[in-house]
Amino acid sequence: EDATTAPKGDPAARFAETFTATGGVLLRGPVEALLSELGETLRAEGVTALFFPEDDEAGREVAEALVPFGPFTLTTGAEVRGGSTAVTAGFRTAEAGIAETGTIVETSAGGKTLLPGLIADVHVSIVPSSCVVDRMEDRVTNP
Repeated sequence: EDATTAPKGDPAARFAETFTATGGVLLRGPVEALLSELGETLRAEGVTALFFPEDDEAGREVAEALVPFGPFTLTTGAEVRGGSTAVTAGFRTAEAGIAETGTIVETSAGGKTLLPGLIADVHVSIVPSSCVVDRMEDRVTNP
């Protein structure tokens, strides 16, 4: 199905369609229900270590909950940046998901780090459905 088939009033469903149409892997639902599947996906990619920004509560919660599903170890962005040989997954909560394009918005606003998306072997972005908007203009005009 193309992106125009999602219900017009459901930006999260439209985001899911456009994101996966561009090759993204999307797991949708409550985190607790997705841990096993996410763990399996990360193991298939060879991931052995997980990290998240210190100030990202959701990223921390998901990464910590995943440890027994690997088994994975927790590391830090500094350790990864310093030359860790582990295959890593970096976790970060996104500011927004754009339904029109399937784009995930992560910025350095407020001093947030972009390391999980830049230096990790696998980037895991947590996109709360309440943060998904129809168009980029919707996010820019209503941050």
